[in-house]
Amino acid sequence: MTASLQQPPRTRQGLKVIGLLLAAAIAAFLLNGFRVVQPLLQQDDFQILAQSWTWEKTWAGIWVPQNEHCMPLGRLLTWLLVRVAGRPTAVPQVTSLVGPCALLFALPLVYVFVKRELGHAFYGVLAVILFGVTAVYQQAIYWFAASYSVLALDMLLLALLAAQQHLRADSPLSAGELQNQDDAYSVRQRRRAIRWSYLGLCTALCTFAPCWFASGILVGPFCCLYLLPAQSSESFPTWQARLRTAFVRFTPMLGTVLFLAVSLPLTAKTILHLEHYEMQHTDAVAAFRPDKGFYYTNKALVENLLLGLVGVCEVPVPWWLAMFVLVPLLIAAGTWWWLRARPQDRRLMLLGVGMIYCSYVLVYSARSRWADQIEMCGEAWCRYNLVPQLGLALFFCGGLPAWQGRSFVGTTDRRRWWHRVCFALNTDGTLTGRQVVAFSVLIGISFLIQLTRGVAGAYWDYPRQHADLHRVEVLDACCRDHRIGADAARRSLLKLEIDGSLGGVNGWEFLWGSADPVERPDDEVKRLLEVCDVPKN
Repeated sequence: MTASLQQPPRTRQGLKVIGLLLAAAIAAFLLNGFRVVQPLLQQDDFQILAQSWTWEKTWAGIWVPQNEHCMPLGRLLTWLLVRVAGRPTAVPQVTSLVGPCALLFALPLVYVFVKRELGHAFYGVLAVILFGVTAVYQQAIYWFAASYSVLALDMLLLALLAAQQHLRADSPLSAGELQNQDDAYSVRQRRRAIRWSYLGLCTALCTFAPCWFASGILVGPFCCLYLLPAQSSESFPTWQARLRTAFVRFTPMLGTVLFLAVSLPLTAKTILHLEHYEMQHTDAVAAFRPDKGFYYTNKALVENLLLGLVGVCEVPVPWWLAMFVLVPLLIAAGTWWWLRARPQDRRLMLLGVGMIYCSYVLVYSARSRWADQIEMCGEAWCRYNLVPQLGLALFFCGGLPAWQGRSFVGTTDRRRWWHRVCFALNTDGTLTGRQVVAFSVLIGISFLIQLTRGVAGAYWDYPRQHADLHRVEVLDACCRDHRIGADAARRSLLKLEIDGSLGGVNGWEFLWGSADPVERPDDEVKRLLEVCDVPKN
């Protein structure tokens, strides 16, 4: 390990890190937040909004699945967003902020988690750049219906931070703490209380994560995967102690089990016989094909993650090239990276591998029939890359500390700049000037590589949508002026297909109507509304 250089004040170091994280956040927002400038609703957005348009509908449908997603927290947030918007034409703008804000919230969590795990700010900043400055999962950010998966990711990161603190509180006592037996006993008791508090918090987060999106069901298993490897300071004198420790580290799964125990009796029948399964003459169980899921997962490693690093999408790779050439090469490279890593860092790498494979296998097993007909490497499916991209960043960063301070034979002074940037780290965990410059350049290069994909992939145009929502807004004002209830108005109006909804929801579901309606014949209601109606373009 290289000798520590003279360090600038801590305040200046903190500003460097904050500046880099801010630059990465701005780049991530520009790549994935295109919809904030041109907000639109599409497809499933209308179903979610219609179910939570009023408090009565929200509460009645709190456990009603949205496709495979049982999302009570999502229902409540949607109702809150509708209330904040206040009028139909403002709803697209408000909902477009959910994904970008959730992503911006996730980035500092990634930094803190990786920095604490690997012990240096260098790895935390790098993980943020690798995960955040990309458009590989942009659909999860700009599409309101998919943005709940980012909120589930936030819950995953919070749960991992709690699990991390549980492990850190389990560190051995220092020599000074061991000198006084009474003090040592009180310290042990205090640490035990802290450990169980963090473990309880982790379990609670694992319980609520699936309430945002179905992908949250993996938060419990991911936390167990992170906790399971033994720490270097641990010893198990008996098999009972080993079994007890293993049981403690599987505690986060109790949160997942609790969620399933509550939700499945209320939602299983609906999910089992969803419309898109009925159209295929099957059900959710028969459509779940792990064999095909594993096949499409291996293809996704090449088509989504590998090509996604250089901003390439919509390029299907022949199955024989992916399965027999590229995937074996990736597995060989990953195995080499794993074997060269420090043993204590493999916990993070194991978590990264689990995030990649478990996420892909789960979703592609459930979507196997769609994948047989549609290429899953396109922008229409890139939302499934969210958690795997984070897993890739964790796996790569986990292998880097093994190279810290290592010198390379044959390097000259002119060619050692990359060595000083990547492997000559300050021993106190701060960044050098070269590293700040290198990270700034990396953010810029990553942004430029992903820019074309970020803009082109998010471009959807529904030219009539704003006019349709404005029409709803005008008639809703008319209902309030004439004290017409929303149900009475819907009975008197022909179905409205808002541009972008694909006919899934009647546009008049977005009427609030009068809070104090007067009973009128439908013909009179129709006549009053026709006077207020906006002519169609």
